[in-house]
Amino acid sequence: MLQHRSTAWAVLVLSILFTTLAWYVSERAQNAHRTDRFVYRTGEVAAAITQRMKQYENLLRGCVALFDASDSVTRDEWRTYVAALQLGDQHPGIQGLGFSESIPFEKLQEHEHAIRAAGFPTYAVWPPGERAEYHAIVYLEPFEGRNLRAFGFDMHSEPKRSAAMDSARDSGRPAITAPVVLVQETDRDVQPGFLMYVPVYRRGMPLDTVSERQRALRGFVYAPFRSKDLMGGILGSQFKDLDYWVYDGSKPSPSHLLFRSHNAAAAELTWTRQLAVGDRQWTITFAGDAASFDDGRAQPMVIACMGLIIDVMLFLMVSSLARTQQRALRIAGEMTRELRRSLGEKEVLLQEVHHRVKNNLQVISSLISLQLHKPENEGARDALEECRGRVFAIALIHEKLYRVADFSRIQFDDYVRDLSQNFLGAAQPQSAMIRLELALQPVLLDVEQAIPCGLILQELLSNVLKHAFPQTRQGTVQVELSEGAEEVTLAVRDDGVGFPASFDHEAAPSLGIKLVHILAEQIGARCQIEAQSGTRAAIRFARHAKAA
Repeated sequence: MLQHRSTAWAVLVLSILFTTLAWYVSERAQNAHRTDRFVYRTGEVAAAITQRMKQYENLLRGCVALFDASDSVTRDEWRTYVAALQLGDQHPGIQGLGFSESIPFEKLQEHEHAIRAAGFPTYAVWPPGERAEYHAIVYLEPFEGRNLRAFGFDMHSEPKRSAAMDSARDSGRPAITAPVVLVQETDRDVQPGFLMYVPVYRRGMPLDTVSERQRALRGFVYAPFRSKDLMGGILGSQFKDLDYWVYDGSKPSPSHLLFRSHNAAAAELTWTRQLAVGDRQWTITFAGDAASFDDGRAQPMVIACMGLIIDVMLFLMVSSLARTQQRALRIAGEMTRELRRSLGEKEVLLQEVHHRVKNNLQVISSLISLQLHKPENEGARDALEECRGRVFAIALIHEKLYRVADFSRIQFDDYVRDLSQNFLGAAQPQSAMIRLELALQPVLLDVEQAIPCGLILQELLSNVLKHAFPQTRQGTVQVELSEGAEEVTLAVRDDGVGFPASFDHEAAPSLGIKLVHILAEQIGARCQIEAQSGTRAAIRFARHAKAA
């Protein structure tokens, strides 16, 4: 595939797709991480508000415990108790702690006379009017500034306050009002507010049912809150990365807005949370700038830029590889054609060499045959006959090589068959009295091993014809060729007269025997001659041994 330029373009397109996918996944992951951080931050705000309101609730429960511990709590005791709480330092955001007394209609005048006698000559329960019961504020600390305006106020006369007070009275648990304007407000910096009530019951009275709790009601301890001051005391300046709106109720409504922060955050991220505060539910809507919560906003862009750089480099590399591959293939093609041409020429040359060698050997063999017809002594005649046999053995190998395509190896079992049959067939008149048996396994030999083995076989067969069957004796000659796991065995066995018992083939003066040993040594073969019911001569050599 690297041969084609289109591969580089395909790699570029695929790598850009993968880079785009990586950027998209990173962008999604970064957005999710940013949203998670934003939501976690809103949870911190909600937890801070919930925790602080729980502290105020516990503060009021402590005030109830003060009344439960005494038959009557005087104004001075209340002042001392509240001062010890250090509201301004330990509980920022709360306007004060007060106690409103439950007053039946028939005891209203008695109540007002008692408060006036205690040093407040102008005291009166307000707003005026006849009601079945009154809940006038008699204690409120710190008793100064804005709080003085609430002294004597009948909180039960206002519907939102009376609803929270009745809920606290009947349940025995803290209750919070809907947003109201506190009586402490002036005409400047008016803020939405709310109040938290905890009922105070008379000691020793049963409180198991609603009616019993209504009859036992002594009054309420309460705390007024201005929402802006409260949220500033709870959250301070630690959440500048958020803008938030606090609503009373389960849905955001402008008419129930308690507080709005004044941050200038953009509304890229929004979230809404519900809070259970006392017996009421508040809704907080958050908004935030994405950059404030995006600590790894550069990561997707870095991935995209680095990915594109890698894509281009990969494209250039694959393009270069394609060009290099094409050049390599072109050069390889040229070299292959040249090599094939050279091999073809070499094959022709080798065939010509083998043909000429074979022809020359045949000429030599013919000359030796002509010489055999001249009247010479018997020794010369035998020597010429042996030479002709050796030349024939070599010529037969070249004949085999000339007829095959692989010049490096010879099918040696075919060679042994042809040499044995031709050699014995040419021995007249002995060939009529000698029977040839062949036990040949397929064996491939290279030329360097085949020529010495062929000469050894020729020498062994020549010795058999000379010495094994004298005069007109008949017999059998068996030629064996086998290949084991590690070595090749070539053997010639006859049932002739055999060698004398004192015969030592290694010290024999015969030229043929000496030649067998020399040729065996050339190919690293072991030579063994046994005289048992005739003669068996064998050589064993390694199949892949390098000729000496």
